[in-house]
Amino acid sequence: MNVEFTAKKIKVEIVAFSTNYNRDDRPFKKFLATIARLEDEVLLESVLLVIENEEPFTQGMAGRILDEFCLISDIPLGTILDRVIENWDESVEALPFWFVDNYGREAVFSELYTRLAMPLTDIAKRNINTMKWWLTKPNARQWR
Repeated sequence: MNVEFTAKKIKVEIVAFSTNYNRDDRPFKKFLATIARLEDEVLLESVLLVIENEEPFTQGMAGRILDEFCLISDIPLGTILDRVIENWDESVEALPFWFVDNYGREAVFSELYTRLAMPLTDIAKRNINTMKWWLTKPNARQWR
């Protein structure tokens, strides 16, 4: 059976896994194996849909996709930040680390500092400062 996965379908699956999560990771790992061959753009879009619209635990499940796969994107970092910065949960550290993996540390910090110089909501400022904190925290993600 050939099932076509779209970003919206993957988002629905991520939400379902987070809603029904019972400490058994096997179904989610099986799901990750199923989506492993999809294009990076589809996987990234599903992650962004979750982060911009869902609750923290669900965002954490989406963050696992960023941790699991080395997604590559040519979407401008500013465009992604515009979408997710207001709803991103600060505990989902996978997102700022993925930014560095995809865009480079210098480009990410440049964009974050540029944003802080702009008029932002308190939530956006806090989230940008938290991203900076994650990326400068000693011993954070040493394996990266």
